[in-house]
Amino acid sequence: MTIPLTLILASCINLAFHSQANPQSPQPSQSASRYDLIDNGAAVLDKSTHLIWRRCEEGKHFEGAFCKGIAREMSWDDAMRYATDGWRLPTISELKSLSTPPNKDGIWIDADFFPDTDPETFWSSTLNDTIAGAAWDFNFRKGFAFHGVNRTYRSHVRLVRTEGLLDFRLPALAKKPSPAHSPQARTRYVLNVNDEVVIDRRTGLMWKRCQEGKRLKGGSCEGTATKFNWYFSKKESADGWRWPSKGELKSLIELNTSGWTAINEKFFPNTEPSEFWSSTLSYTNPGAAWAVDFGNGYDSGNVVRYTENFVRMVKAAP
Repeated sequence: MTIPLTLILASCINLAFHSQANPQSPQPSQSASRYDLIDNGAAVLDKSTHLIWRRCEEGKHFEGAFCKGIAREMSWDDAMRYATDGWRLPTISELKSLSTPPNKDGIWIDADFFPDTDPETFWSSTLNDTIAGAAWDFNFRKGFAFHGVNRTYRSHVRLVRTEGLLDFRLPALAKKPSPAHSPQARTRYVLNVNDEVVIDRRTGLMWKRCQEGKRLKGGSCEGTATKFNWYFSKKESADGWRWPSKGELKSLIELNTSGWTAINEKFFPNTEPSEFWSSTLSYTNPGAAWAVDFGNGYDSGNVVRYTENFVRMVKAAP
């Protein structure tokens, strides 16, 4: 049977179109061939750059299927002093090399090898050549680098070191971290106490499912949410419930949600798309404190403490 030439040409054009339609989409085999897990899964070897990265950002540690804990934020100078024993702050070029198209959580990094990365800025060691007191950082929420960040600003940190001869003796794990990242192992939230509280397996915290003023009814948080003034609000109760710190509150942010809020609506239904107070005072403004906006997922350290905002209580999980 003779195949018409026009049909052959059409098939070739169609194949070429589909092969180039999404050239930036990373293939699993590409990530698996680029990275190896070493040091019992606590570090990642990038075979393309010969750099070894901490798998978790500072403040967190890898355990089971998660980078557990609350990330540390520090100034540039503190971050430079914090890096010891061969670990260091990466240059801006090294930090940018980790950037990928957004993963399923909306973060510009490989989630298999760098799980639970916060959608925040991360310090580099690269200083600004023209602005005194400024350095470069990389925003893994937006996927771009910025050169004019004041070094007193508190940002996130992921340390790196250069591959050495002794690193070949570290135990290498499977190239693709599959068992630890099965859906069951990666189940983050668990309902407890008549579904009224949420246990976060990633941070070891237990949250009230409904914000203050609302009550759980039929699987949803109903009623009128209460707004509080930072000064005149009771920030801790006799049974251990308290206001969260800025880092704890930010840990609830999720970018790729189907609703109107930057939080998991399945476990925190009817959350107001607005600012929630943290217990953390402003670093620079004596009359302000930090709040997190669950409408857009951003935080602010300059919210005047007389402002009335919403509150969600937290305590350590049993």
